[in-house]
Amino acid sequence: MTIGALIRTIRLDKGMTQKETAQGILSRSHLSELEHNNYYPTYDKMILLINRLGLSLEEFERELHQNKLFLEDYYIQRANDLSTESKVDELAALLETEFTESVAKHSLRLEHKRLNMLGLVDFIRHNGHINYAKYESLFTYLLKCQNWRHYELALLSNSIFLANYSVAKVLAKQFVSKFQDNQSHFSDYKIPVLFNNLAEMALMNHEYNTALSYCQVSQNYTVKNHDLYNQLISETLEHMANILLDRSSEAELEEHLQLFIKLNYQDTANYYSKLCKQLDIEVGLDSD
Repeated sequence: MTIGALIRTIRLDKGMTQKETAQGILSRSHLSELEHNNYYPTYDKMILLINRLGLSLEEFERELHQNKLFLEDYYIQRANDLSTESKVDELAALLETEFTESVAKHSLRLEHKRLNMLGLVDFIRHNGHINYAKYESLFTYLLKCQNWRHYELALLSNSIFLANYSVAKVLAKQFVSKFQDNQSHFSDYKIPVLFNNLAEMALMNHEYNTALSYCQVSQNYTVKNHDLYNQLISETLEHMANILLDRSSEAELEEHLQLFIKLNYQDTANYYSKLCKQLDIEVGLDSD
């Protein structure tokens, strides 16, 4: 059974009209399109609809899939596993043969994940040179969302590298305005990743003071959560910004790169050593 068909079934079982179900959430016509699988609302509106019908998200998913493997989770977990293992060719094959565009149309969550993974393949295969316009819909969604929840924060953190820098800066401001007074309700672990990525983007765009401000946000969370790995990344990016602002020497930066190696993060050390070269920062990296 499709999401739209299940919503219609539950609505009718409860004796609710489309107008009653949709009121204050979306238009009646959009609900009708959803029930016929011609429209999918944003994630937050979908949660409100499910709650309006008297179900939790877990109950709705159980009803939808009748305790079988949640279809979305299969594709998303498979894509995540391949990306984590850096199996780019296998990930590309999955997106072409299994996790196809037609599969992704079943939900906004699948659509976003597939586009994110396509972007990752594109980014790696073309050494960071991508057509940002191909991924605009991810950020259009985020900019349109009035309230961000964990889903939106995770989406932003996972896909920020696909955003044009000017869009990324707007999204960073959106984050601050949406979360600065209400952060306790959301998972913090994604935030340092987001702001470390933003800091790197700022460095590549020669906005070194902006990079420092992003590093500070990241460090506020890494210290709070005892996240040593992302704290080291943030401090490494901070040293790069200060070197480029003639406020620091390369010695402390080299110490951080060597610390990654001592902690068995050789790939991370190599990555930031390469970034240093791109920024014309000369550092020595001893991997022995």
